[in-house]
Amino acid sequence: MPNHAVAPPARAEREGPGTVGLPPRRRLNKKTRAAETSYDTLIRDAIAMACADDMLGTLSGTVKRTCVHWTHVRTHDRTMVQPSALTRRQTYEHIEACYREAYPRPGAPTESICMFGATVKERHQLAWNEVHRQEHSHTTVFCSEQHYWIKVARISREKHRISLNAVAHDTYSEMWRYIRDSSKKKPVSEIDAEIYLSPLHPRGDALTEFLAQGEVQ
Repeated sequence: MPNHAVAPPARAEREGPGTVGLPPRRRLNKKTRAAETSYDTLIRDAIAMACADDMLGTLSGTVKRTCVHWTHVRTHDRTMVQPSALTRRQTYEHIEACYREAYPRPGAPTESICMFGATVKERHQLAWNEVHRQEHSHTTVFCSEQHYWIKVARISREKHRISLNAVAHDTYSEMWRYIRDSSKKKPVSEIDAEIYLSPLHPRGDALTEFLAQGEVQ
């Protein structure tokens, strides 16, 4: 389980929109250049992973979202924490902890903008790539305000050695359908029967009602 009892990150983070295609060359001090290199590396790795399992598109690092569909897939870097090392609950609580570092909101029920979410684990036995066949996780998160996912992912990767990616899904309902519904690429047998719901996640009729009107970006 990653240790989150660490000092807060330096403030030399680029929270606002960046450019994936590398901006025009300009004079930068070492601190700024290091931050931009970290950002570009993170984005490129996320795109290369392509969310690993169903070739889902990666969410742009230049847009804000209220809801984020996170993925954690196996990497070939032995220094990184792999999905199989974490339970569903640990995966969600790790992401929630990263939100507390990236977007703290003292006094909020979760102490951050992250309100609730869910985590499942999947394996796609017929996937074309070995990585796609390995255990990986999907986590849906609903937040109280729009934000940049890249800030959360940077904390996860650089401080806790867990590489997260964000899927280009726009609404929580869309994310929920992906993790709970079967498809041509994901048969019923591959749907996780042990989904983890965070304590504040809607359940029962409240969940049905929320999803019916939950087309929130």
